[in-house]
Amino acid sequence: MLVNKVFQNSAVDTGAYLSSGFSKKRKETKTSLADKIAQKEKELQHKMSTQAEGRKTIVNEYDNRPPSRLVLTEADLHPVFIVVQVLEKGQYFGISNLIYQDQPSMSVISNGAECIMISKKFFMEKKTDATMRSIYQSESPFPNDETLQRQLQEYVNWQSQRKRIYDRIVGRLSDRQIKRKQFAPQFQGQYSFRTGPT
Repeated sequence: MLVNKVFQNSAVDTGAYLSSGFSKKRKETKTSLADKIAQKEKELQHKMSTQAEGRKTIVNEYDNRPPSRLVLTEADLHPVFIVVQVLEKGQYFGISNLIYQDQPSMSVISNGAECIMISKKFFMEKKTDATMRSIYQSESPFPNDETLQRQLQEYVNWQSQRKRIYDRIVGRLSDRQIKRKQFAPQFQGQYSFRTGPT
């Protein structure tokens, strides 16, 4: 399973959603995972064949790498993202690579917040001893891939167990409600088909 680590900042997305007066539901066709992989491989082969024939497109101008044989997996089609840290106002990201060795690669996902990007080279030129002491005290290394994979597996197991327990409890409650309706309290003089007149 491919695991992508993600940072999110806490700004709230304030997008507006427009709706027309009627529903535009499309019928989705069910395709298997093997069909999706085959489709992507066909697209990749078409791309490689157009590069080999010398046809040039705008995409090819930006992507001047030689074509390579790429095998798509389920992880490529359905990647998993893990939220490692949520950045608050005034916090920074990316310094741990300068302090600690062998840090995993991370991605920052902004929910509409404004971010200022500073190059690491510029930061290293302008840093002071006080700044570095503060960073050493506040920064901690990120967990490695094995730890993240284990934490993800524990989370998935917990979600599954929680859903099973919830479904069982809700099922018991609905069974009790049905039984209560069957055995409703009887009043004096009322006839019950189970026990006869009271």
